[in-house]
Amino acid sequence: MKKILFFTILYFFINTSFSQNITFSGYVTDAQTSEKLIGAVIIGDNNSVSTNEFGFFSISIDTNKTKTLVVRLLGYSEKTVTLKSNSQILNIQLQSNTNIGTVYIYAKRRNLDYYSFSTDEIKKLPSLTGEKDVMKSLQLMPGVQFGNEGSSDLYVRGGTPDQNLILLDDMPMHFVSHLGSFVSIFDINAINSIKLIKNGFPAKYGSNLSSVLDIRLKDGNMNKFEGNFTIGVISSKISLNGPIIKNKISFVFTLRRSNFDPFNWAYYKLAPNNETFVNYKFYDLNAKFNYKISNKDKIDISFYGGADYNKLKIFDTDESIILSKYNTRFKVNYSNSWGNYLNSARWTHIYSPKLFQKLALGYTSYLYQKNQSIKSIDKTSGNIVGFGTSNYLTKIQDFVLKLDYDYYINTKHRLNFGLSSMYHIYNPGEFTSEAWTIKDADTTKASKSESILKPLDTDVFLEYSFNSEKLDFNLGIHGNIYILDKKTWYNYQPRVKIQYKPTKNDNLTFTYDRTFQNLHILTMSNSIVPADIWVPATEIAQPENAHQFSIGYSHSFNRKYELTVSGFYKTINNLIDYKRYFYVTDTVINPTWEQQIVTNGTGEIYGLEFLAEKNSGRFTGWISYTYMKNFRKFKDLNNGEPYPFNYDRRHNLKLVAQFSFNKNLSLNAIFMFGSGYPLSLPIIKQNIVELIEGENGSNYGTIVNENTNYYSEFNFEGTTYVFNKINSYRMPAYHRLDISLNWEKQKKRGIRTWTFCIYNVYNQQNAFFLFLESDTPDFADPNVEYPISLYKFTLFPIIPSISYNFKF
Repeated sequence: MKKILFFTILYFFINTSFSQNITFSGYVTDAQTSEKLIGAVIIGDNNSVSTNEFGFFSISIDTNKTKTLVVRLLGYSEKTVTLKSNSQILNIQLQSNTNIGTVYIYAKRRNLDYYSFSTDEIKKLPSLTGEKDVMKSLQLMPGVQFGNEGSSDLYVRGGTPDQNLILLDDMPMHFVSHLGSFVSIFDINAINSIKLIKNGFPAKYGSNLSSVLDIRLKDGNMNKFEGNFTIGVISSKISLNGPIIKNKISFVFTLRRSNFDPFNWAYYKLAPNNETFVNYKFYDLNAKFNYKISNKDKIDISFYGGADYNKLKIFDTDESIILSKYNTRFKVNYSNSWGNYLNSARWTHIYSPKLFQKLALGYTSYLYQKNQSIKSIDKTSGNIVGFGTSNYLTKIQDFVLKLDYDYYINTKHRLNFGLSSMYHIYNPGEFTSEAWTIKDADTTKASKSESILKPLDTDVFLEYSFNSEKLDFNLGIHGNIYILDKKTWYNYQPRVKIQYKPTKNDNLTFTYDRTFQNLHILTMSNSIVPADIWVPATEIAQPENAHQFSIGYSHSFNRKYELTVSGFYKTINNLIDYKRYFYVTDTVINPTWEQQIVTNGTGEIYGLEFLAEKNSGRFTGWISYTYMKNFRKFKDLNNGEPYPFNYDRRHNLKLVAQFSFNKNLSLNAIFMFGSGYPLSLPIIKQNIVELIEGENGSNYGTIVNENTNYYSEFNFEGTTYVFNKINSYRMPAYHRLDISLNWEKQKKRGIRTWTFCIYNVYNQQNAFFLFLESDTPDFADPNVEYPISLYKFTLFPIIPSISYNFKF
């Protein structure tokens, strides 16, 4: 060990002493806006580096060999910088250059380990009702599945949405969807960069098993004021940004709001005898302030707030429900709301050309609540003679501290190290109810609360990177200490990434990742609104952990075509799920979440990914294909046998084509195909054997089967469907074609853009879900039991849309 340490130190000494190396560092920014440019490549002395997430770079140059740097970034003109030994801090500005004659080059976003999109690319892709969405763009890449029809959730290499670490300016986010997952909360006008990492995770990232989605907000134009507004079918939005003090302080402000509720309200007021009122709205607000203290110090403050509100009002006059002898009617109000809040502050500091620091402080929260109120109204007098209310909420809060450093030993060697701490507050569920009637002249109240849990996560990490012409590798270790009550968990997460480049056009990569996750999500139903609860790892529900191996190969054909093939194998431990059946002996009235779950589940996922793309010319696009198998296994489910997981979609095919007629007019198309998801179907219909009486006279049905292969899903009408095995059937295959036409024109005061979209061009009736229904005729014979058939519910037919955008 001492010899290894000695020769390592000797190597660094020789490498740095017998040359006239000088380290140059600084930022690369957009010349027009001063926005940081992430991923710009700096080349000098046969070495190259790229800018980090803050636009910072550091490169060591032998000044005896070269006196210049070349800076490149697709979409920008190449720039040559002359070096001076007495000026080691550089601020390099690149000029945007999207018009390059008759050839249009789109930014290369593909990598064996991660994907990235520019916001300009996302704006050109077809979308549901013209709403451009970050998450749906990422679904077009291999290894990333699309979920149910229209969903913006990400299922990365067999994982679930909660297994994605989603960061907005370094702060974690949880449920990031509107409209029951049809639209994400991320406003494209507020975003600077998007990166999805699916393997080869840098050591600084912890907490989740499947992927890292790192989104960075814009800093704002330091030089001039600019804005943008869009009018669409689903929502309208406005964005403003510019200098508060030129070249010193800038701001960004964006607001997006849905368009539904004004039309719903107008319809309710104008429609005669309308006994039902439905209203829905959502909004997103982003704000950011960026303060350039000096060439070495910058501070930025980010804010996000967004929520969904869903309301239903019903005036019930049906006397078959409300018995006429009571002479009353009901007025019922249902409401659901959910949303996120984020606030963060970051300080970046350059200690020297070799050492860069990032310090971040923040707070995030996610809240879901459901309310119901019922008023009993006397039909004659109009007086309220009774009422009842029920309220439910679940909430998670995070207080975050992050500190990390980039130390550039030289161009080939780099260290990244740091620590972070997150204090969580979980409220898994809180229920209250209240009822009153004039007859009883008193009030009945009930409440139930899950225990509020307050775990603490502390992380430390260290990563070493080596980069050369033929070989790159990253070796990292991420350590985590998780404390809940008096219990402490320790885990370590090694990360290995090796890239071998035998030629300039070939790249072979191997990665190994061990990851841990100290939270779980429990999906309560298939409701269109989010009915999930987030819970921390406990002694009963242990932290999840995963091992993933991946190997990939890519080849470039004259820089015009790219081919990427990769395979992966992943195992997951300590999964949890809801119980699928109850035994009489362990049925609990009003159980806690820990009493409703099965634990110690395992997962096995493996697959092959393929990506072929054309990056330049008028016609560009890519073909993405994934073959994957995804299994789960629980001792207490499916008789202990493995079963296909809910999102075991074996075949995923996505075709994307983009044709530019000129710099102002482009046609885009997306075709998606996915084999059917697995589902469970019953084998028999059976009478309920036993009823257990619960609180307030409610009944809980229970079936005890001799064969433990069977489990049941209850309905409380005296019968139940009995199932054999979990997910032993498949839904129909899914396929769809979308097209869009984007037409830009330079006007006197800005750029006007019309976008015309057609979603589901050939009107494919894809199944949103399947359901059983009795084929009972209108005049049924009560003595006859009619057959039950399986039907599909479809959600989106062909949908044309138009949106208007003006950038000034």
